[in-house]
Amino acid sequence: MVGAGFLGMEAAGACAARGIPVIVVDTASPLERVLGGCLPAAITAHAAARRIHFVQATGLVT
Repeated sequence: MVGAGFLGMEAAGACAARGIPVIVVDTASPLERVLGGCLPAAITAHAAARRIHFVQATGLVT
């Protein structure tokens, strides 16, 4: 999954609920651009409990 915004996280959650392994890749923490720095750690922990893994990219991948 590319992007940890609302749409990316919804898609990741739907896949995880169906038992599909999910890795979310983004340059920021989950929903950080939308919600600020307060909630990303809690969102990451909640998602990790549902087997959604995160990779934080350092830049564009070509």
